[in-house]
Amino acid sequence: MKATFGDLSSIFLVVVYGLNHAFGRRNLWADMRYLGTVIGDNPWIQLGDFNVVQRPNERLMGFDQATAYDFNDCLESLNMEDMPSRGFWFTWSNRRGGMGVNKSKIERVLINSAWLDKFSDSEVVFLAPGVSDHCSIVVTVMPAFCDSCFPCQKTL
Repeated sequence: MKATFGDLSSIFLVVVYGLNHAFGRRNLWADMRYLGTVIGDNPWIQLGDFNVVQRPNERLMGFDQATAYDFNDCLESLNMEDMPSRGFWFTWSNRRGGMGVNKSKIERVLINSAWLDKFSDSEVVFLAPGVSDHCSIVVTVMPAFCDSCFPCQKTL
């Protein structure tokens, strides 16, 4: 989604669902790289279920270094990083107990440097899972150019 403001600046929002197999996600990484060329230096936020982790500490049961490498390579090429967050670290669980438990940080909110410049006080909260096995994502956007006289907090 593209939003344009009165000053004609634009921001881009992409909602992601990454397939649960590496081949399908490689297509997603290619699509993200293409979008990066279209979006250019505009503020860009991507959020959703990427179905992959970046680091070993983001998954309790097993770590696939090759898929993490592909994901990290894509993010590095786009100069995207995780938005500062609060709440639950693991954003998905298989809801089993004991030795069968599996938890991962597969939901993410990614931003580029232009987003960080324009919305430096943005943050994400990963809420407790309810009925779903995934955490809900709440993004709060506070533009850096806001002053106290103009209420401009927006929640995505």
